[in-house]
Amino acid sequence: MKTKKDEDRCEITGLKRISCYHCQAPPEYEMKESTFEGSPIVEILYKGGPIHERDKNFRFGKNKAKLFLACMDIVEELASTPYGKLPDIKNQKVDDTVSGVTISVKVESFRDMELSSGRRINVPWVRLQSGKYPDLHIGFGRRKAKAILRLRRQLAEWAKYPLVNE
Repeated sequence: MKTKKDEDRCEITGLKRISCYHCQAPPEYEMKESTFEGSPIVEILYKGGPIHERDKNFRFGKNKAKLFLACMDIVEELASTPYGKLPDIKNQKVDDTVSGVTISVKVESFRDMELSSGRRINVPWVRLQSGKYPDLHIGFGRRKAKAILRLRRQLAEWAKYPLVNE
């Protein structure tokens, strides 16, 4: 039987929760809500900081969130693609049955992309484009796909978008 004293300690480290590195560490991925020009947005953080070195601020509003959520199979495929491999995703059109909008999916590979550090990388990249609103599009790679996949339930609740196949 757990006592009050046991509840104050981490099950992993046994340390007091208030000073436990495990309990005090930020989650791997998290959403931080904010506004931009009066509209709600979220910023996706990785371990409390930027998502990765090429993109300090991974922020978007509810309409772009809905693009991700409508194409969750594609997000999942990219997230599970091993580093250095191309995902099994074809350029295609996806019909969003919730909003009635067709989304264009385009897959690219940045061959020998050079980071600001000078390091060269080869990474797959996906672009989602609304068929109804030409200015509504978003591109993402594997790390962002992993974050979206991990946070999909919170993102769907925030964007008021029902998840399919959950």
